[in-house]
Amino acid sequence: MYLKDFFLHPLSTGSITPSSKYLAKKYVTLAEIPRRSMVVELGSGNGCVTKEILPLLHPSADYFSIEINPNLVERYRENCPTGLVYEDTIEQLPKYLKEHGKDSCDCIISGIPWTNFSPQKQTELTQGIYDSLAPGGIFLTMVYIQSPYVPTGKSYQKLINGLFSSVEQSTLVWRNIPPAYLYTCTK
Repeated sequence: MYLKDFFLHPLSTGSITPSSKYLAKKYVTLAEIPRRSMVVELGSGNGCVTKEILPLLHPSADYFSIEINPNLVERYRENCPTGLVYEDTIEQLPKYLKEHGKDSCDCIISGIPWTNFSPQKQTELTQGIYDSLAPGGIFLTMVYIQSPYVPTGKSYQKLINGLFSSVEQSTLVWRNIPPAYLYTCTK
């Protein structure tokens, strides 16, 4: 399914396979999910990372995800029946935060394929994410092994380093197709 969606919707489907359980576990470890009060997942795909998030959420924590691809939304709902996914664009993040009675959140996890976007689109989307984070909140996002070597990957790294107060790059998660890094960006 991912392979088909990748070829049909290459700008919104960033990979031919879902994230591996190893990458998903790295996300939740770095995000410190049990201590978060409001977690948002952007580009949740089929719910492979969501499956790691939901069991770790504090009982009083709130969670939702946004996924643009209707095929992946359907698969997400099958895989994560207790998760909440909105079929929409990430530009609608403030709208959904308000629906949850929030102006901001303390954790955003992203599976967005940043290197598929122009620097202008990267800036627009990332600024919206930054604005939706509470002070001290974190934004975790994935980039594939080749990202630091392509122009849009370089521009994205420069963007997040200039916008966030700190950006930490994880070790490479080799057990993912393709291998990937996670950036932990703190507002």
